[in-house]
Amino acid sequence: MGVIATNLFIYLTRELHGSQSLNGASLTFTCIAEVPVFFFSGKLIEKLTPHGVVGLAALCMTVRLGFYAILPFFPSPWFVLPVELLHGVTSV
Repeated sequence: MGVIATNLFIYLTRELHGSQSLNGASLTFTCIAEVPVFFFSGKLIEKLTPHGVVGLAALCMTVRLGFYAILPFFPSPWFVLPVELLHGVTSV
């Protein structure tokens, strides 16, 4: 999480020529994604067990980081927004 928190905005702005609006939208999407996951986290842990939740979070983090790696091949850096919705699951 530290890699994303400290480098994502730099990556989006300097490498992909994204705007400050994109950075704000990205942060908004990550915050919005946390709310339902935290609300249902107790049920999620009951259903998947703590080990299962950690595994799910690791899988979502892998998908998220992999998407950041292929983001330069997309026509716009704004394609980062859907993957930011995985933030909720990766922060459980």
